[in-house]
Amino acid sequence: MAAFAKQAGETVSMLGTVLITVPLAAIIALVFGLLLSSASVGFAVFFISLAALIVWFRSDGK
Repeated sequence: MAAFAKQAGETVSMLGTVLITVPLAAIIALVFGLLLSSASVGFAVFFISLAALIVWFRSDGK
């Protein structure tokens, strides 16, 4: 049962991280997209910043 609780805790932690990082990545992408007047740049920046923010938030306490 302890393994299930640990995995449930990790799932909740990852869900919380994603709920925080997706809006931040969207704001970063919107700013870059508006600055460069390109939707494709904003789209690419969204996924790059999302990946970077998730790695940053997940490695923060370790």
